[in-house]
Amino acid sequence: MTTGPVLELEHVDAGYGETQILRDVSLHVNEGEVVSLVGRNGAGKTTTLRSIMGIVEPTAGTITYHGEPIGHLDAVDTAKRGISLVPEERRIFPDLTVRENLELAAYGGASDRDGLSIGEVLDTFENLADRTNNAGSSLSGGEQQMLTIGRALVSGADLILLDEPTEGLAPYIVQDVVDAIRDLNERGITVMLVEQNVHVALELADRNYVLNQGEIVWNGRSRALEDDEDVLDTYLGITT
Repeated sequence: MTTGPVLELEHVDAGYGETQILRDVSLHVNEGEVVSLVGRNGAGKTTTLRSIMGIVEPTAGTITYHGEPIGHLDAVDTAKRGISLVPEERRIFPDLTVRENLELAAYGGASDRDGLSIGEVLDTFENLADRTNNAGSSLSGGEQQMLTIGRALVSGADLILLDEPTEGLAPYIVQDVVDAIRDLNERGITVMLVEQNVHVALELADRNYVLNQGEIVWNGRSRALEDDEDVLDTYLGITT
């Protein structure tokens, strides 16, 4: 059940140096939702997440979180507000154990709320519970993805930005990650999902935004996107 916007982008422009990537991007994520941002490679999806997180500073427009402007904040201060980015590269500490990775995540996260305990995270991700003393580098791709999500939960985030969480995973592992995302959403975590696998996005998301060449060209519920053959073909390369 949604109770209001957690995150809002209004007329956001952003890019890198002289290269503009995002143009007049407006979207919102309500509390308790899973919202997906889909589009072809190079559409600007990751730049959108980086702009929200404070890694890229917008050149125009506003970004607000619980009504507070955050577009000027860096990534550290954004994380302290309760937003966590799970990057496509995962970026776990390969030489630290699963438990040590989770222990580190408790530092530098949200400053005004406690995250899940390590025990609660391990209860959520049973595969990790069997490998608490294993080095991060020894985990499978799916296990590493679950560890990155687990770190976000320990940090106290109430909005998690997921960048291509199923990228490079075997099909049977993809469903495990989908189940994990659904579980954390059921715990009350709001999720913004960037996903190249449109079928995963449609399975998880309450609403979807389609990004093309840095601009939002469509938004609506998953059933409407499934039924819109023109949008699927033109902007996502899916022929039904």
